[in-house]
Amino acid sequence: MSDFDESAVRLQIEWSPAKDHLSATYTVENKSPEALLVFDRLFRTARSGERTVVPDLAWRWLEADGRYIVAKYVAPIPEGMLLEAPELPYARLLPSGEHLTGQVLLPLPLDEHRPYADSPIAREISTIDRLEFWLGYAVAESDMQMRSIDAGDESVLSVDFGWAKPRQRLLRVTSADMELPVAASGKP
Repeated sequence: MSDFDESAVRLQIEWSPAKDHLSATYTVENKSPEALLVFDRLFRTARSGERTVVPDLAWRWLEADGRYIVAKYVAPIPEGMLLEAPELPYARLLPSGEHLTGQVLLPLPLDEHRPYADSPIAREISTIDRLEFWLGYAVAESDMQMRSIDAGDESVLSVDFGWAKPRQRLLRVTSADMELPVAASGKP
């Protein structure tokens, strides 16, 4: 894991604000000799426990310093929280020398949708001018256990949280060229 050249993986994102939403298209390019797993397929869980992959869903929150984070990654479990099943996005395989694209769709004003039900930060901020997009990935390993799942138009991969979390790397892109409204207390 320590010999991997992280500079061989690149992330670009293009944001498009509209009247009632903010959308984005991102591209991940893998120029490394390794295949990667990109943790970018979040899901919604029905009361029955059935999961539905939502390709444009992303976790999002406002940091105390005013940064608005939009993330598709393996989120850390909050300290002291006991879970039966950690929030773990499904992954897509990105072979060496190839790229993949994905989407993000957020409501305006911006709200918060966190991986674990922790409280929004109390704040007096009504607009932001800086977004950070985080995308998690890991180098695929030949002996790792994964399961392919049919998610409508695509297949996604399910891996174990205990495998994914310590191997995850983050790609981050900051965009600072727009002013966007934030919902009061993170709620629309």
